[in-house]
Amino acid sequence: MMLLPMMASAYEGEATINGLTYWVNTNNGTASVVNSSKCSGDIVIPSSVVYSGVTCCVNHIGKEAFSYSSGLTSVTIPNSVIGIGNMAFAHCKALKSVTIPSSVTTIGENAFTGCTSLTSITIPNSVTSIGKSAFYRCGALTTVTLPNRITTIEPGTFNECNSLKSVTIPNSVTSIKQFSFMNCKSLTSVTIPNGVTCIPRNAFFGCSSLKSVTIPNSVTSIEQGAFLNCKSLTSVTIPNGVTSLGKSVFQGCTSLTSVTIPNSLINIDEFAFYNCSSLKSVTIPTSVRSIGDCAFSKCSSLSSLTIPNSVKSIGKDIFDSPVNIPSSVTSVGGSSYDGEVTAGEFIDLGLPSGTLWASCNAGASSPEKIGNYYQWGVDKNETYGGKNPYMNYYSKKYKWDSCSYGDLPSTAQFKELKNECTWTQKDYKGRSGALVRGKNGNCIFLPFGGHYVGIDVEALGLRGYYWTNNHIDEKFASCIYIGPHGRNSIGSDIMQSARYESKPIRCVSKKKPVSTTSSKKSTTPVRRKTTTTKR
Repeated sequence: MMLLPMMASAYEGEATINGLTYWVNTNNGTASVVNSSKCSGDIVIPSSVVYSGVTCCVNHIGKEAFSYSSGLTSVTIPNSVIGIGNMAFAHCKALKSVTIPSSVTTIGENAFTGCTSLTSITIPNSVTSIGKSAFYRCGALTTVTLPNRITTIEPGTFNECNSLKSVTIPNSVTSIKQFSFMNCKSLTSVTIPNGVTCIPRNAFFGCSSLKSVTIPNSVTSIEQGAFLNCKSLTSVTIPNGVTSLGKSVFQGCTSLTSVTIPNSLINIDEFAFYNCSSLKSVTIPTSVRSIGDCAFSKCSSLSSLTIPNSVKSIGKDIFDSPVNIPSSVTSVGGSSYDGEVTAGEFIDLGLPSGTLWASCNAGASSPEKIGNYYQWGVDKNETYGGKNPYMNYYSKKYKWDSCSYGDLPSTAQFKELKNECTWTQKDYKGRSGALVRGKNGNCIFLPFGGHYVGIDVEALGLRGYYWTNNHIDEKFASCIYIGPHGRNSIGSDIMQSARYESKPIRCVSKKKPVSTTSSKKSTTPVRRKTTTTKR
């Protein structure tokens, strides 16, 4: 009888060999590292293992293989490995170094997420794909060189790598996804390769040390928040070919002094340059058709803003100072634009009492300007509440008894204005406020100027407060409150207010309206006191 040698049966399953756990397949001679999260210290993964007499090539590090190995400090991966799985080393907080061989072609999603001690990593040119959030929250990572075979930087790849100072993006990259470098607070410069067509949402959000960025001519769109709060960015050139700037794209770039906008641009979305407080000049090209809400608001160094005749639509409060709106504009703040308010110094709104309302606030040169803020005073030497109202600098030292803009309106005159006219919330020349239209078609505009409480202005651009002549007592007087009430509608009422609060004034007169060709102002003095009746 001939005896045949016994053959080992094929096996596929887990096996622990020399302290590491593998998924072994003796049928095809492969093994993957799995479920080894209790490892610590310096680990050298072998290129092969022997199980039941069968030599198996270690070709993969499996999903979550070493995840949460809190004591793991370094890993050497052999040349036999071709892939690193999803979350393979996630949250290995003590891991300082990883050697990735040139055999590896893929790095999975979240592969090194939360490796907070990892300071550097070299990714070989053999790698063709890196999964999303692969290095998310690697807070100690200072430098990284990406391989020249990858084409896409996936979402959140380096999100919150707070210590990352430099990154080299190869020319092979044609797509950068959202959040890819978000909150890389130490990153100082970046060059985006030619071939990338879009800088996506929040790609460089919060890169507060980023001083320069090179955007190639291949880019056609820069999306929402792409460079939001890049506080060190000083200048940027948007290449010709970009057609839209997304919401808040450069918001909070407080060091940005200049920006070049191309003739290809069509839309500037809301808050695009909001709070770019160092921006000194900007030229909006004639290609632009729309400008969103607050696009250039809080740009305190920008002295003026010119809107070209190409613009059809502008949002609310696009600029803190009044702007000239060209005749091409058909929509302001989402509502149809009514054009200029009625010209003249005092406007006849067809009111039964014959009252004429001033076209501008006291101290203002045009309807959209807020003018001066005043405290309600009876005598410049009067004190109340331990304060002299005329000594507070925020009153701008204007005295009620020296104003020559007209009379303060009475509460009755305001009620007539409220009941006899149509009120609509509008933006007029970049300022939010109330458009008040009389039955005869004439209009005045009351800007939302807020008021001063102490040394701070409150509700600027949100609500309007205007004094009446109604004196309540030694501490209080009546004022007009105007504010939004539903979509494009206005709520208004009379309220009690402390006299030391500084508010705008819109005067009235019963004189004949002054011609716009005349520079003469009404000499009717502002009443200092009309009644002492308490409510």
